[in-house]
Amino acid sequence: MRLLDQYLFRQTLAPLAFCVGGFLSLTIIIDLFGHLDEILKHRIPWRILVEYYLMYSPTIIALTLPLGVLLSVTFVLALLHRHNEITAMRASGISLYRIAAPFLVVGLLASTTIFLFSEYAIPPTTMRREQLRDQYFDAPPTDAASPIVEHITLLGRENRLYYVGAFDLQTQTLRDITILEHDAAHRLTGKLYARRAQWDGQRWLFSHGFQARLDPQGNLVGQVESFEERAMWLAEQPEHFAHPDIRPELMRFFQLRLYLDQLASISPNTRRRLEVDLAYKLSAPWTCVVMALLGIPCALRHRGGMLTGMGMSVLLGVVYYGVLAVSVALGKGGSGPAWLAVWSPHGLFAVVGLMALRRYV
Repeated sequence: MRLLDQYLFRQTLAPLAFCVGGFLSLTIIIDLFGHLDEILKHRIPWRILVEYYLMYSPTIIALTLPLGVLLSVTFVLALLHRHNEITAMRASGISLYRIAAPFLVVGLLASTTIFLFSEYAIPPTTMRREQLRDQYFDAPPTDAASPIVEHITLLGRENRLYYVGAFDLQTQTLRDITILEHDAAHRLTGKLYARRAQWDGQRWLFSHGFQARLDPQGNLVGQVESFEERAMWLAEQPEHFAHPDIRPELMRFFQLRLYLDQLASISPNTRRRLEVDLAYKLSAPWTCVVMALLGIPCALRHRGGMLTGMGMSVLLGVVYYGVLAVSVALGKGGSGPAWLAVWSPHGLFAVVGLMALRRYV
C-alpha cells in the first residue's frame, strides 16, 4: 500500500469509529430510557442489562455502519479539500479516481463487516437478546393460548429441517416428526421419522420410528434402522417449536437458501418475500460502498463549505435508503424479479455517485 493510501485510510478510520461509537451509544441510551419503567418495576440486575445491550450491539453496528461511512468519508475529504491537500495531490499527477480508491476500500471493508455480522453475529445475539427481553423485561402473558400447534416447519441448527404434525405445549410432545439432515454442502445425508418425541428437560426421547443414512448422491447407505425409543440431544428445544416463525434475519444466507430449496409447502407470497430477503442478504452490505461513492463528490463541492457538503451527503443517503426500502417492498409485493428489487437501488445510486464524481475529474 502506498504512503498516500495509508495516510487517507488512517484519516478515515478515526471519524468512522467515532460515528459508529456515537450512534451505538445514542441508541443504547435511548433504548435504556425507553425500558426504564420495566427495569425499575422488575428490578433487573445490572449484569443482565450489560449482557442485553452487548447482544444488541452487533445489530446496531450493522445498521449504522453505512451512515458512519458516509459521514466519515465526507468529513475527511472535505477537510482535505479545505486545506488544499486535494489540490496538492492532483498537482502532483494523482488522479481523483486514485485519491478516491482508499475511501472505497474503507466502504468495502465496512461492507464485509456487515456481511460477517449478519451471518455469524446477529442471529445468535438476537436470539439471546430476545430471550433476556422475554424473561426480564416483558410481563408473562395472561391470555390462554391454544395448547396444540399444528403443521410446523422449522429450520434448525446443524442444517436440520424439521416437519412436525403437531406439538402439545402442555406435555411438550411432538407428533409425526420428520428430520432431514444435510451436510456442509447442503446435500441430504439422513432422514429420521418418529411418531412421537417427548422433551424430558434436557433431551428429546423419540419413539416408534426409523432412521436412514444417504450418500452425497442420495442413495441409501446400509439398512434402514428402526427403533422403539431413542434419546437425542438437539439444539432445538420446545420453545423453538412453540414459535416456529420464519425469521430471515435469524438465518444465515445458506440456511435461508436451504429452507427455500427444501420447502415446497409455503404459499407463493411467502416464497416471494423470502426470495427477496435472500437476495437482500447479499446486496445490503454493498450499501457502504455506495455511501462512500456518494460522499466523495459531496465533499468536493466548491460552494457552501464543509457543512453544506455533509448536509448534501446526508440528504442523498436518506433518499438512497428511501428508494431502497420502496424497491424492496415492491419486490416483496411481486413487482419484478427479486434480484432486481434489491440490486437496482445500489446500481442507480452508484451511477449517480460516479456521474457526480466525473464533474470534478
